[in-house]
Amino acid sequence: MFQIKVVNGVIIVSWRQKVLERQIDYGAKLGHVVLSLAKMELNNFYKNVMPVADYFDQRGMLYAVSSNCAGSHTASVSSRHYRVFII
Repeated sequence: MFQIKVVNGVIIVSWRQKVLERQIDYGAKLGHVVLSLAKMELNNFYKNVMPVADYFDQRGMLYAVSSNCAGSHTASVSSRHYRVFII
């Protein structure tokens, strides 16, 4: 059963578009992703998700976690950031 909840904030991991595009190209070279589908998903993200992020940002409810601080420890660093925002 779903309940209506109040959204107090939104977390987004901030990546530069060029970095994401390079990761897609690298994944395609390794055969892990289909290049055309991955690029379509990225375009879809910018078209559909970013306007929602902008909406929350305008209301002071967007918390951006920089991908620059993560490096090779993306999961653990991001998890620590999320806990700070969620708790």
